[in-house]
Amino acid sequence: MVDWLGLKSKKKEEIPILFSRPKDKAFFTTKDYVKHLRIARKIKIPKIPRCAAIVYSKTPIGIVKRKFDVKKFEMPIFDLYTFKYKGINMGICTVGFGASACGTLVEELSELGAQYFITIGSAGALQKNLNIGDFILSTGAIRDEGTSYHYLKPGKYAYPSERLNKAIRKAMQFNKLEFHEGYTWTTDAPFRETVKEVSKYKKEGVLCVEMETAGLFAVASYLKKDLASLFYVSDSLSHKEWNPQFHKGRIASEKKLLNVAFDAFHFLEKFESPKLLRDLH
Repeated sequence: MVDWLGLKSKKKEEIPILFSRPKDKAFFTTKDYVKHLRIARKIKIPKIPRCAAIVYSKTPIGIVKRKFDVKKFEMPIFDLYTFKYKGINMGICTVGFGASACGTLVEELSELGAQYFITIGSAGALQKNLNIGDFILSTGAIRDEGTSYHYLKPGKYAYPSERLNKAIRKAMQFNKLEFHEGYTWTTDAPFRETVKEVSKYKKEGVLCVEMETAGLFAVASYLKKDLASLFYVSDSLSHKEWNPQFHKGRIASEKKLLNVAFDAFHFLEKFESPKLLRDLH
């Protein structure tokens, strides 16, 4: 008898990440955790906006605080800033790197009422036609990390919300921005992005590499939430040597992608209808 990965069943339980199944009952849930915060920690937890942007640096938070009248909501592992954009309630928060931390954040925000998530971060280019500062919309992610295997059965890819991707395409057009679409490679170990792997994914046409997206797509899919990921190219692995340019145009890139995320949320919340969603392409 063979399991999903072609391993003999008797070997399956020797690999911890394959031991459990996404449908197995959790020992405690996000709902239990929030209840604990309310009772034991006496934290007042309000219902939050349905739309939440997730970023990986404090710069976008500063941009939002200067531009909007924000309210700060403090949780043990994150701070959420809420505001109105074109009449729509939205939120933004920052989180540390890695699929595990980000997946936990999405779990908590979902329990508090969020439905739509757009992540904005940097990525390393794998293709020569991608330049520093270029924008990428992920249409799928290679699951070379651990978080996704706790939410989806083993497989190569995880996928975003196509409905939210359509709204982002519309927002990109509205903001007159050029962008690339394609797959990303998600890994837990940036210093173990091997020459062999880079070569393989280049040949497959994968656009970039980062640390969160596959896990986030899996978590959102499991929770039946809408999540999409936007990147700006911060470094390149497309030539013989690594080319890091992490701070080149970073603030300008983050500001532009924030506008895209907020407009995408606005399209969904203000104008959401079957006809509009058909037209968002």
